[in-house]
Amino acid sequence: MKTGEVDESFKEKLERIWTDKIPDRLDPDVKRYWRWWGLINFHIFFLPIAFPLLVMSGLSGAFFGLGICVVVYIPLILIYVIILFIYTNLLYNSFTFLLTEDMLLIERGVLFKTKTVVPYSRVQNVNIIQGPLQRLLGISSVYAQTAAVTYYGGRYGGGTGAHLPGIPFPDELAEIIMRKVRMYKLGEGLDEDVFRRDAEKFVDKYRQYIRTKRGY
Repeated sequence: MKTGEVDESFKEKLERIWTDKIPDRLDPDVKRYWRWWGLINFHIFFLPIAFPLLVMSGLSGAFFGLGICVVVYIPLILIYVIILFIYTNLLYNSFTFLLTEDMLLIERGVLFKTKTVVPYSRVQNVNIIQGPLQRLLGISSVYAQTAAVTYYGGRYGGGTGAHLPGIPFPDELAEIIMRKVRMYKLGEGLDEDVFRRDAEKFVDKYRQYIRTKRGY
């Protein structure tokens, strides 16, 4: 099966998995991370435009220049913050993932749903990324590098990895994935029952943490 192409029987299997199993969600703090980055990007885009406007307007008087800046900036930032708040809530609610026996499944997308299939047999490495803002919020991103990734659902395409932002126990998740990868690639004699028990223990711990963070 080529990258970007999904056999119909395989697609039906995936749909059954999504229907039968309860998907996991990201740490709610990822919404704060997205919002902070959104505000940073807004100002990176806005300031190069606002500064010349402020300088040119200020030539007619400091009060007039400040007034122009306030009239332009405040409505824009208010509208942007409202849109950003709504969008990050929608994005968070749309982003789910599943750890199955032989693959990692990710579903995301507000307007267009994308379902990413990451077979453990194709995973080459798992990286944990934590920038300063993520460190402040106590979350990390887990990135599974693969030879190929299959997308199905709303969009199709190829890729070289799968990204899970906002993960509270990144080391444990990475270890679970890599243990499965080693089983596929190196044939390590890890008992399936032992792996399943450890994976279920991690999932239970993860879900309890997310339920506590979400307040139920």
